[in-house]
Amino acid sequence: MATKHTRKKKSYNKEYLSKKLDKLASNVAKKGIHIVSQSNPGYKVINYVNKKVLIDNIPYKSLAKQVADKVNKSKDPVHLGRLDYSISRYYKHVNDIMFYKHTMKSAKDYNVVISTGARLQESIYALKETKGNLILF
Repeated sequence: MATKHTRKKKSYNKEYLSKKLDKLASNVAKKGIHIVSQSNPGYKVINYVNKKVLIDNIPYKSLAKQVADKVNKSKDPVHLGRLDYSISRYYKHVNDIMFYKHTMKSAKDYNVVISTGARLQESIYALKETKGNLILF
């Protein structure tokens, strides 16, 4: 039965390790860490350190994760103007589709139903195109 420790305790250079850890923490704090959080509607990408919202109302979680990864990996600031424009178009067409469907259900005139149906088809096509643009970001 062993009564003594058989392994030696390693002596670490505590000053060196603390300076290295401080440098690492300050570099992370400068760059920022971006995470995905739920929003209403959709998801948002926020800076974890200062809780500042980078982009909001992203319709898909996978897209939000992709944006957060891209921002975290890049050294330069990422411009998200095109993505913001596509998101606003996405929600515009979703709203238009809901409006056109309600109009078609409640309309009493046949001509209104036909013209609304044409607008509905155009809006559905535009929504599919916008989804494709969002996925390709």
